[in-house]
Amino acid sequence: LTDKFDTLDQSQRKTNILIHGIPENPTESAADCVVDLIKSKLSVDIESRDIIHARRVGVRQLDGIRKSTAGDKGLSQVQMDKLKLVPKSRPMLVSFVRYDTKANVYANKRKLRGSNLLITEDLSQQRRALYKAAVDVLGIRNVWTLNGLVKIKYR
Repeated sequence: LTDKFDTLDQSQRKTNILIHGIPENPTESAADCVVDLIKSKLSVDIESRDIIHARRVGVRQLDGIRKSTAGDKGLSQVQMDKLKLVPKSRPMLVSFVRYDTKANVYANKRKLRGSNLLITEDLSQQRRALYKAAVDVLGIRNVWTLNGLVKIKYR
């Protein structure tokens, strides 16, 4: 039953990607930001209508301190400014209208090497845990994901 639920969960994520490293801008239009990035960095022809939605995921953090708990730590805004705590950018979840658009973007992710940007698949919780465990044991160069499956290079 757990495997069926995981398969269903992953199939609902098949048109999604996560883009890490896009600086946060409160006035940004997430979809326009993603379209500009994909066109300029990946040279993939894409328009806003190819995206169902794009939004930030996760809790906003200040260099590892959650914004909601910064006040609990007794830090005022002035103190945070003095410590130069800058917001850590949250990943952008992008949902595409068509799977082949997502596949084209994901296939061109290597063009981002050397930049602070990273594109990953949106994995289910179970597959994300499996991926992390495999990376811990085998290293990042020997583990990757493709179409929601965790792949391992075995020697």
